[in-house]
Parts: sequence; C-alpha cells; structure tokens
Amino acid sequence: RLAVVICEHLLCSSAGAGSGEFHVYRHLRRREYQRQDFMDAMAEKQRLDEEFQKKLERNKMIAEEQTAKRRRKRLCPPYMSEIAGYHGSALSEGLASPSFEKGFTPYS
Repeated sequence: RLAVVICEHLLCSSAGAGSGEFHVYRHLRRREYQRQDFMDAMAEKQRLDEEFQKKLERNKMIAEEQTAKRRRKRLCPPYMSEIAGYHGSALSEGLASPSFEKGFTPYS
C-alpha cells in the first residue's frame, strides 16, 4: 500500500475556503493595487507641481531683474550723467522725468 502524507496547512479550495473566497481576495488585491497606484500618481503630481512652482518663482525673479535693469536704463540714460544737476537718485526712484525737467530734449 501507499503511505498517505497528511499536511495540516493547505492553501487550496479544499482547505476550508469556499469557492467564492478567491474572487473576494482578487477584488481586495485589485483595490489595494489601485490605491497604491493612486498614491504614487499623487506623489508624482505633487513633485511636478513643486518643481513648476519653483520654476515660476525663478522665472519671476529673472523677469523682475530684467525689468529693473530696463527701468534704470529708461529713467537714467547714459547721457543724463553728463548734465549738471542730474545725480540719478531721483531718476532711479522714478520721481523725476528727464524729458520734462529743465527743458532738456535729447535731440537738441
């Protein structure tokens, strides 16, 4: 005769689980994978949003520097330093306009 080996911890449908348990397990596993994928996608989206905000701030600073530089050039052109009475402080603050003060015209 053949010897019968008895195993106590079987993992199959005859080990005390009904036929519907596999489908329940499969559904739970699928929901867990979806949850993990969603969390990964949200983390990636948050990382991309942070990078975008940093890029916006960096571009805003660069644009502000360029605007300030152009403002300085516009309010105090190089020929203004040669004219008596113009020290550039009022011009750089935007308090004075070189074209209307003291009758100055750049084309004369």
